[in-house]
Amino acid sequence: MESSQANNIIASIMKGSFDLNVKTLPNTQSLMRMDAIDTAKHAFESEMDGFALNSSEYLTTPSAQILNRMYPGINIEGSIPLNLPLKQNVFESTENAANIGTKIVRLNQTVSPDSTDNLSYLEKLTATIKNHDMLLICENLSIDESKSILKFAKNVGINKFMTYHDIESELIENLKQLVNLGAHIELAFSDVMPLSSKMTIEKICTTIKELGVDSCIATTRFGNIELPPPAEGMRMFIACLLEKGFSEKDINKLVKENPKKLIT
Repeated sequence: MESSQANNIIASIMKGSFDLNVKTLPNTQSLMRMDAIDTAKHAFESEMDGFALNSSEYLTTPSAQILNRMYPGINIEGSIPLNLPLKQNVFESTENAANIGTKIVRLNQTVSPDSTDNLSYLEKLTATIKNHDMLLICENLSIDESKSILKFAKNVGINKFMTYHDIESELIENLKQLVNLGAHIELAFSDVMPLSSKMTIEKICTTIKELGVDSCIATTRFGNIELPPPAEGMRMFIACLLEKGFSEKDINKLVKENPKKLIT
């Protein structure tokens, strides 16, 4: 394949792609490369469909809504971060976020599913997520914690669920258990970057093949100062997947079809 042909294929896949995990300034925990305005500009110029703005510190929906007005035609979604164990006001915070258009709930840290109080809060939280048809994402939890929350969520009728784990340290059978419960597995390109080095691109590709393209979602998790802009990260990820033998159809599922199913 000639360079021009490869670049045209990558551009075609890139057009309409959606990154479910993008980080920007402001951020007090890590050095970030750019703010949300410049991040959206790069995505707009790359003809992406959009991205989800992720922060572990604050609700990103107001910023996302402003960016959508600045760049018509692109879809930027906000999310609400929730720290676990859940707090008493989790229901009110999530309900308020949903009422202003938030589609994504991100659960971080650790949860204690045996706690009566936590179960009570989890019941209220999942009811809100179900009522507003939101996407529930578990980040950096143990497999058992993710399974516990997913089973609880499924019992109340939630059908949009994604989970992120350190793929290098997890057995593929554990991830398959999550997939069998209905979860989509996030594969992040940031995990192959030099300062992370959590895994290789070959490991990501093997995981996708083991789990099935329909059950995986390719994200960048870009935003940190040492990385290219997230839009460029998505282009790089697409190029690597193409180079490793994935078809255009399969890559389109990973970066377009699968993520969009979870936010529509």
